[in-house]
Amino acid sequence: MTGSTPFSDGRRPGASTMRRARAAALLALALAASGSVVARTPVYASCLVRVKDGKGLPLPGTTLTFRDPKGKVARIVATTETGACVVSGLSAGLPYTVTATLCSYTPVELKVLIASGGEVPEYAATLVKVYAARLAEAVAASGGDGCIVGTVADAACRPVPSAEVVLDAVPPFTPRRTLTDEEGFYAFPGVAAGSRYQVLATAPGFSTVVHKPVQVVSGQATTLETFVRP
Repeated sequence: MTGSTPFSDGRRPGASTMRRARAAALLALALAASGSVVARTPVYASCLVRVKDGKGLPLPGTTLTFRDPKGKVARIVATTETGACVVSGLSAGLPYTVTATLCSYTPVELKVLIASGGEVPEYAATLVKVYAARLAEAVAASGGDGCIVGTVADAACRPVPSAEVVLDAVPPFTPRRTLTDEEGFYAFPGVAAGSRYQVLATAPGFSTVVHKPVQVVSGQATTLETFVRP
């Protein structure tokens, strides 16, 4: 068996072993020639996602989490100042579940199918304030006046309950005070229109935040989101 490669112990392969090896090699060549064995190259594509609020305004900074059919996280991106984001590097032909999340808004899920062939499909998501129903209640309780409502949360977007919120006017008047509930929500109904108002929020263990003066409109709610830091 001249020319054959010896085993590690010095023995050389027998004729039957050599024949099986040659047969396997010939079979592989035949399958490749017939096209039965095809090397698959992954195909990647993109999609466009737009996120808006209930009034149709863009929501920048919305986190978009893409999960494949097995639930594995494929991409995590954020919308730009236009409320949109082009997401690339997704497997063409696969359906993805996208979760859109933004502080003070109710998360939304949507299904997207990534197309191949150069097309960039466009999808849209609408986010609603978590306190939308309570905002409507505050407006109704204000009669013809306006109201100021909002939330107090920490840097990780976790609600801060029992934070003290103070409402003052510019020029000053007798301040109104309230505390946030378990969801970090507060409301000042019955705020007279025509003046500018300043809101201050503070909580134990956190710094005090003072908002710039805001204008109140009759029959409408002015919303403020407050983020406190240790």
